[in-house]
Amino acid sequence: MKRTELMMLVLGLLLFTQVAQADWTPAKRLTWNAGDSEHPAIAVDLTGGLHVVWEDKTSGKGEIYYKRSTDGGVTWTPNKRLTWDSRWPHPTGLAVDASGYLHLFWHTSDAAYSHIYYKKSTDGGNSWTSSRRLTWAQDNEAPEMAVDSSGNLHLVCYSPDYYPWDISYRKSTDGGSTWTPSKKITYTFGEVSAFPVIAADPSGNIHVLWEEHVWADDTRIYYKKSSDGGATWSAIKKLSWVAGESFKPRIVLDSSGHLHVVYFNAPSIYEGLQYEVYYRKSTDAGGTWVAGKRLTWNSVPDEYPAIAVDPTDILHLVWEEEVAWIPELYYKSSTDGGDTWSISQNLTNTSLSCDRPRIAADTSGNIHLVWYDNTPGNCEIYYMKYVK
Repeated sequence: MKRTELMMLVLGLLLFTQVAQADWTPAKRLTWNAGDSEHPAIAVDLTGGLHVVWEDKTSGKGEIYYKRSTDGGVTWTPNKRLTWDSRWPHPTGLAVDASGYLHLFWHTSDAAYSHIYYKKSTDGGNSWTSSRRLTWAQDNEAPEMAVDSSGNLHLVCYSPDYYPWDISYRKSTDGGSTWTPSKKITYTFGEVSAFPVIAADPSGNIHVLWEEHVWADDTRIYYKKSSDGGATWSAIKKLSWVAGESFKPRIVLDSSGHLHVVYFNAPSIYEGLQYEVYYRKSTDAGGTWVAGKRLTWNSVPDEYPAIAVDPTDILHLVWEEEVAWIPELYYKSSTDGGDTWSISQNLTNTSLSCDRPRIAADTSGNIHLVWYDNTPGNCEIYYMKYVK
């Protein structure tokens, strides 16, 4: 090999190492609890404050806990317990409005029903309102919330009380004090519509996606929108074009209002080892969608993608990839609106599993990642930061 070729090879290896290792801080453990801590969610306020909620089982059942960081994830407040419930609270998410108010939403489960609950904080997480029950009829689970540019809160969930399961919607125009009656926005012809996600664009359009089990071994991702604040909704569009099982969509909007969607898919429910992450986008508020892209190509499962967009419209993707049957977290990004993506980067290397990543971007372009890891002997919450 010529000297110049050798130098180019060494330079390329050094560059690859820098790309693969740079920018992410080491993992930081956020909880030390006697019971499992699982299913975290994260939100970033306008001052860069980080807010994390999760489900903690130390009491013998799941309760919701909270902590925050005001210095970019360097230090964190002690755990704050937010629920004392005789049933089983399941945290789903946390939203921040333009005033910096925090909106927490979850569902509880007992032997009979599941219901949606809500509370908020107007002082950066120091204090919280009493829990407010939002649903009263039949089962309701897996709520997700979006805040529009006018500060209205939009909430979706699904109702697994009896077949068919459908997606329901309600909203609040006064910061969560009162809510409209629940409105069904799907009328499933198959068996199940479940796990909706929601986003509001700068023009006030409301976008909802969900997974729909059409029949055995065929689950697709569907989409609809409202252009009048949830009063009426468009016809349903099918977004997943690959046959088989498509699950757990996530959606973000960039500064131009373009929609970016990820989910994972397997050709068959019996071929879970072939789960891969897929991506689609719309540049006209959901009217049309660019042809989808497959983002992972592995012989192991790639699942549960989480996506965020920073202030410069760079897309950041994290997902679970099973390595030797142990889920690890991987990352890639796109600087051109999803047209091309970087190589995959392994963020974790643990002896046991890393599960359910959630990410959020701050106003400086840093990306904040939380997940739970059972390497310590029980599940604990961990945090990592991408420094722009």
